[in-house]
Amino acid sequence: MSENKKLERASGIDNLFLTNKLRRKTNRERSCALLRFLGVDFQIKNDGAHLIVRHNGKTVDFWPGTGKYIPREPKPKHGRGVFNMLQLLGIDPKAAKADSAS
Repeated sequence: MSENKKLERASGIDNLFLTNKLRRKTNRERSCALLRFLGVDFQIKNDGAHLIVRHNGKTVDFWPGTGKYIPREPKPKHGRGVFNMLQLLGIDPKAAKADSAS
C-alpha cells in the first residue's frame, strides 16, 4: 500500500472518530436538555456520560451519548433511546409539550 493511501485511510478513520465523538456529545446535551424541560429528576455522573434518572419510583441508568439505558428494577432489561426510556418511565413528552404551549 502506498504512503498516500495509508494517509488517506488514517484520515478517514480520524474523521469517523471525530464525527462519532461529536454525535455523542450532541446526544448528551440534547438528552439533558429534554429531561430538564420535562422536569425529570436525574443525577449527572462522569461529566454527563452517565445519568441516573428517577421518576415515579423507578430508577434507570442512562448513557445519553449512546442512548443506552438499563432499568434497575424489577428486571434489568436494557434498551436504547431517550424517548424509549421516557416511555418506560411513564412520561409522554408530547403531552408535556402540549401543556407548555397552553
